[in-house]
Amino acid sequence: MKHGRVPLVANTIIKEFQGYSPMKIEGNIVYLDMEGGFWGIIASNGKKFVPINALPDDLKKDGQPVTADVEPVQMLGITMWGEHVKVNSIDRKN
Repeated sequence: MKHGRVPLVANTIIKEFQGYSPMKIEGNIVYLDMEGGFWGIIASNGKKFVPINALPDDLKKDGQPVTADVEPVQMLGITMWGEHVKVNSIDRKN
């Protein structure tokens, strides 16, 4: 099944949080077929994250384990699921 891509940044206001540090998360990539469809990350602790920048195509697999360095962002967007983050780096976890 081919998943569409919703431009998450379109018509939004983005501002990085003052005083928030980048964080490392481990979890799994998920595709959510709601609000037009989007990719997210569910961390091993159950916390949900919505990347505001595009994930690499080779990682866009439901259930794909990953490790990522992310930064929280304050954002008004269409997705009402998880915390919005800017992904600085992301790698497949073995």
